Amino acid sequence: MWFINLCCCLILYGYIILCYLRKKRQHLLQAVIIGYFCCPVFKVGGVAINGTYFITFILALICLITYAEGKTKMAGLRLYYFLFIILNIYFMLNATLVNGVNDYRLIVSLLGQVNIFMGVMECALLYRTVEKPQEILKKAVITTNIIHVIFGCIQLLSVKWGYLITNQLFASPDRNGPLKVMWGTGNFYRMFGASYSPTILGGYILVAFSFLLACVLEKRKKRMGRDLCLLTVTLLIGLLAFSKTVILGVCIIFVLEAGWCVFHLNKCNKKALFQCIGVIIGAFLLVIVIAYPTRLWGQVQYYFGKILRSPTSALNTRYGNGVMSTSFKSLVASNKISDYVNTTYLTMALIKEHPLVGVGLIPIMGEFIGDSQYITILHYGGILLFLVFLFFYLEVFVTHYKSGKLSQFMVLVAIGLCGISMNSLEISVMVPFVAFCLGKWTKPGRKC
Repeated sequence: MWFINLCCCLILYGYIILCYLRKKRQHLLQAVIIGYFCCPVFKVGGVAINGTYFITFILALICLITYAEGKTKMAGLRLYYFLFIILNIYFMLNATLVNGVNDYRLIVSLLGQVNIFMGVMECALLYRTVEKPQEILKKAVITTNIIHVIFGCIQLLSVKWGYLITNQLFASPDRNGPLKVMWGTGNFYRMFGASYSPTILGGYILVAFSFLLACVLEKRKKRMGRDLCLLTVTLLIGLLAFSKTVILGVCIIFVLEAGWCVFHLNKCNKKALFQCIGVIIGAFLLVIVIAYPTRLWGQVQYYFGKILRSPTSALNTRYGNGVMSTSFKSLVASNKISDYVNTTYLTMALIKEHPLVGVGLIPIMGEFIGDSQYITILHYGGILLFLVFLFFYLEVFVTHYKSGKLSQFMVLVAIGLCGISMNSLEISVMVPFVAFCLGKWTKPGRKC
């Protein structure tokens, strides 16, 4: 069945190339964004490769040609982002090699990092070649939401077809654990959409919601029915994924954006603010009504009830229950290291053994490094790498805050929130969002 994936990917790649040849920049960027959001896994025979690798490769060729023709400028992005990439790779390699890992796993991990870094830079350059990039991103979100709804409905209506189709298109042998759980229980209790995990879907939804909410609040139009409907559908998808990231994150995002409106009354659509409150409450109530007579009611009781009772309980598996206080020596003394393999306990314990330079890109004792971007960065390169990330994104963050660009500012906030529960800067669905924040960004004093 691998030829299905091959055909889907080739059609997408072909369309991207065709848009470039016909000089349809807006269609090109929209296709690229949708590709990063939900590109199928590229499969040939028994080989499965992240489909976005080829999108990044195609974009690299396009950007090189475009830059050579002088049609796009990299001032302000080139120096700082290249320096950011170089420092990242240096600290990651240093920590990995110091801890004695130098096999093929290092190459695979590095390719993944390069794919994300280059994808962000290439998308950011494409954003600079079009008018109204915000509208193009919004159109891509609309198309992506439709795709998620189609696959989500299949999953909720038929576990057999939901599993077969989702596993075939979006999962690889090392990334189908959540799907196997659904198959084992005999039902999809959570919407996966066009992804291999509801966590990935939840991350996309939270950032998309933050972006769309900012677009609504920034608008001065009296009629915003379309944007409010889009915001509602986006939120419903996330809530049906029963992602704690979405359930808790949506409330935080709204409070932050409402606070921005209070301090920028002249830039905010005050009527839209109250309409958005209705959208959020209505979406939660609609999910409850939909779930009540179905098997999803148990999920509502568990996820909604748990977060209502104790909002911080959503973080216990990553940061609570002694995770942050566990030391490697205590695990060795207890002779229970094997009990903590694939857990954050062992991850944090090893980071404390190498706080400055980190442990590296590869797990050295079976520790788990996929549950938090912040813990993962410390594992990859210690405090030194963490400071590189902090200074780079803090400058971008402050620049957007001072410029009053709510959409880009809140996208960064949402990505930061997602990083608490996933590796938000290492998954392809975040590439268009990060690039959107860098597309018009330059260091103060420089021009694009």
